[in-house]
Amino acid sequence: MIYFRNSLLIFVAFLLLSQFSCKTSSIVDNAIKKQGAARYAFNQRDYKNTKKYCLEAKDLWVAIKKKEHRSMPDWAINENIDSCNYLLSFLPVPDSVDSPVITPIKIAKNRIFVDVLINQTSKATLLLDTGATCSLLTPEFLNTLGVDPPKDQHEYTVKLLGKEQVKMPFISLKEIRIDEAAVSNLHVGIYSAFPDQPYINGILGADFLMHYTVTINHENSTLTLTLEL
Repeated sequence: MIYFRNSLLIFVAFLLLSQFSCKTSSIVDNAIKKQGAARYAFNQRDYKNTKKYCLEAKDLWVAIKKKEHRSMPDWAINENIDSCNYLLSFLPVPDSVDSPVITPIKIAKNRIFVDVLINQTSKATLLLDTGATCSLLTPEFLNTLGVDPPKDQHEYTVKLLGKEQVKMPFISLKEIRIDEAAVSNLHVGIYSAFPDQPYINGILGADFLMHYTVTINHENSTLTLTLEL
């Protein structure tokens, strides 16, 4: 009877441990998937989802590290957390602003145009496109700045102008600024998006807009940017 009771206790303990191990394994699998999704989004220059999946993966790794019974050592978990932080370090960074920034915009045929400052020196008119995963500048505009588009550079597939997907090379910018609202550490695409409209110098996409709550006032033709905390 005692032998049977002890055997039953061991069996129950084994079941509980197995369930705990399965749960831990499931969290690890989920963290790995989130990390993979973050890397894929980054390669697509989809910085909004890169940040989203990176932060979710980090939270999972931290939760795994707090578990007492796990097979994964601390150094392996720390490497994954460091990998997430490393990827996040390449993302655009917004400047801090104390109040919402309100700037005039131009509206033509349901398209919104905003004036920006590139690298603190050059003015540009960009089409505001919330569906574009990243910002881009036309090669014609870059030529006026004396910047030659990189040759033989790897091209990335990005989404812009709604659902259109195109391939383009990228160039590093110090900053894009709209009045007091600025985002630095930007990697923007180079693409002739408006060959018949040379006055449009590119597109302002999610790599800039993701950091702000965007409010468009069609009646007053103004754009309000409120920094998301």
